[in-house]
Amino acid sequence: LPAEGPVTLCTGDGLAAHWIAPHLPEFHLQNPKIELRLVTTDQPDADLLNEKSEIAIQFSEPVRQEIVSKKLGILHYCFFAAPEYLETFGRPASLFDLHNHRCIIHSGYVNQMERWAPKAKQFRDLIDFSLVTNSGSVMIEVCANGGGIALLPTYVHSLGKNMEPLMLPEVAPIRFWLTYTERVRRLARAQIVIDWLRGLFNQKFSPWFRPNFIHPLTADQDEIAVDLANPPISAHQNA
Repeated sequence: LPAEGPVTLCTGDGLAAHWIAPHLPEFHLQNPKIELRLVTTDQPDADLLNEKSEIAIQFSEPVRQEIVSKKLGILHYCFFAAPEYLETFGRPASLFDLHNHRCIIHSGYVNQMERWAPKAKQFRDLIDFSLVTNSGSVMIEVCANGGGIALLPTYVHSLGKNMEPLMLPEVAPIRFWLTYTERVRRLARAQIVIDWLRGLFNQKFSPWFRPNFIHPLTADQDEIAVDLANPPISAHQNA
């Protein structure tokens, strides 16, 4: 019998809305009996520990022994702006030019400053951000509508939004992990979701998450293209 029942997955709203959600129709076609409950939260590890979720994607490595963690990849961040914004306010030539611009940042980035490059820390001290939010989706929409320059993961370029990646250095590579508790090992439906997620972030098919920084404007477009009609999980299953 096919696995069935609910599985709760917690992660930040950026990955949930813009990387995981587009692939959910294919997942449901393959697993119609699994009820995936996708919860967005600023602290997915907390939800995992209090057993509100079976699986989490989080940006800090768990230290408790009862939690299983698998490295999924690295998010690489660069700056994006709408063409209309750049036409009106100009194009920054360096990180330090950003103090003349409307900048948008995620509040979670502020808590990860120790992972930022030294020059990026200096730039953070120089800039008064016009928008600080805990929502990646809000950042993307404001940026795409000409509201400022946003610091976003490079995979955002594949979304086809009205945003141009700027030729500025990478700011911060942030590792992320797939985590779940020991009891999940015994749930067939949860294991299916775990395998699906590992395929979804497979670096062979989704090079945005590789250890090396790939700038969207200089990368081989054939290499980095992700066809949402053929999610990476399909290739992963056939490998």
